[in-house]
Amino acid sequence: MAKSWTPSQKEEILEHAAAHGVTVTSEKFGVSRFSIYEWERRVKLAVKGAGPSPTSGPPKADIEAQRDKEILNEWHHQAGLGPSQIVNQLRRRGIHVSTHTAARVMEEAGWRPRKVRRVPHDDRYEGVRPNQLWHLDFLHRNINKSSVFTLVILDDYSRYAVGSGLDDAERAELVINAFQAAVDRHGRPDMVVHDKGSAFWSWKGISQFTAMLTDLAQKVPERWPAGLTHGLALDLA
Repeated sequence: MAKSWTPSQKEEILEHAAAHGVTVTSEKFGVSRFSIYEWERRVKLAVKGAGPSPTSGPPKADIEAQRDKEILNEWHHQAGLGPSQIVNQLRRRGIHVSTHTAARVMEEAGWRPRKVRRVPHDDRYEGVRPNQLWHLDFLHRNINKSSVFTLVILDDYSRYAVGSGLDDAERAELVINAFQAAVDRHGRPDMVVHDKGSAFWSWKGISQFTAMLTDLAQKVPERWPAGLTHGLALDLA
């Protein structure tokens, strides 16, 4: 997929090309030489008044303001959605923003996410009814010199595997797809437990799985417990 360059980035690339040459600039910025030559041609035409310059465009502040407006408009239109769901809605319209940016803009406008609560799990957990507690874990095996990772989602009460998935690595996308499929089929669990592996948990920022659970928590009935916990119990409320 071709990368999109902002006018300011194009200007920086052209300045570097003028000082160090097109080939060096192409390797440094990861842009093709043909693109640089085309931008240079369009700049020369713009100087003669024969078209817009590729380095001209709205200021960065205006671009960010429009981005924030799109996020808030989508949120006000569907107030029950969380940041990652807002991002997905915008992506369908060709607007690409990060979940972190969407959450920041929404928080500044008054949105308050349900908090992620960590609960030490020194004691034994035991579900007393279906969907009270789900366990998520990967099983790693080597088959014909290839690594295979099987995700299993287990209902603690019934010991029934409510979901599963298979991949060659522990990937967040697999976790999200398998978990959503399990929720669609069996309903939301009250709590989830995992080992804080890289596919589930991020020590810096918000992981994709955490964002998904936070969104699910926004839509649960009031009778559900409050908070989200990781590694331990994740109360979907």
